[in-house]
Amino acid sequence: MERYNAGIKTRKAEANNIRAPLERKATSLASKITRLVDAIEDGAGEFAEFKDRLRTARAELADTRQQIAAIDEEAPLELSNGAVDRYRDYVAQLDAALSAGGVSGARATTAIRGLIDTIIVSASPEKRGVIIEVSGRMANIINLAKHSGD
Repeated sequence: MERYNAGIKTRKAEANNIRAPLERKATSLASKITRLVDAIEDGAGEFAEFKDRLRTARAELADTRQQIAAIDEEAPLELSNGAVDRYRDYVAQLDAALSAGGVSGARATTAIRGLIDTIIVSASPEKRGVIIEVSGRMANIINLAKHSGD
């Protein structure tokens, strides 16, 4: 959990480093759009030229805001101290269900398959044994662990 949360903090710091310039760019583009609209309102220059520049600035602003929103959506979840205990309890419950077989075992198998995206098995560098890497839907794992504690 500590390594996971440390990795999350690193990713958040990296995201903030990307976010700040995007927010400055968004503010600058919003100001540019306001100035262009004001210039059009005041009748300065040719309307077609302003219209093209305004369309370009609006599209760029929308793209920048979308990039900022994507950073927010990808914000990783930090695990609470209790999540580890809930996760252990959930795994114990799954183990018991798998051992029981029957309907409970089938449900447990389905639940586990729903949590795992990939399993990679590779030879150990020590020439003995294997390394097993399991990747899955951490949010689903966390949610299941939370619900099992309710």
